[in-house]
Amino acid sequence: MQTESRLRDLYLLSLPSTNPQEPPLPNTTPPSPENQKTITHLQSLSLAHISAINTRSLHATHPAWTTLSPNFMGDVRAVCMKSPRRLDRNSYLAEYRWLTTIRPEYHLEVKGISTELKARGKGAVTLNLENTGNPVGVVRVIVVIVEWRRDGGDGEWECVEVRAARGPEV
Repeated sequence: MQTESRLRDLYLLSLPSTNPQEPPLPNTTPPSPENQKTITHLQSLSLAHISAINTRSLHATHPAWTTLSPNFMGDVRAVCMKSPRRLDRNSYLAEYRWLTTIRPEYHLEVKGISTELKARGKGAVTLNLENTGNPVGVVRVIVVIVEWRRDGGDGEWECVEVRAARGPEV
């Protein structure tokens, strides 16, 4: 429950303020060129996952999914309420294959994206998504956090975890 609460808070913080009296967020220092390159790369990898879901490219050999760590854990309860809490990579993809088979209209649209670089070799991409087609006619907000780790072996980034929280219908 704490994760879902944090995800909802992150989503709410990502929305533009409707209060004209609220001061703007303080300026932050732009990331270094090296960090910006990493941020862009992690966002690109995360967006490839969304694209692969939308195009029904849900097999482990698809390039978007080769970034999943052998120890990957995914939580898809935000879209499949009866799904187990934590799924390994094969079960994660199987769950999306099942969902997109029974809900052919299922689609994710990215409404916002941000990235936090953590300790050296770790990062998290937060995606604000609109989920349509589950069920047909319903649009629902979902916040997804994609955790990345740089593999010590070859230096490539691996997706180690995906967590999601379901927001309200819009």
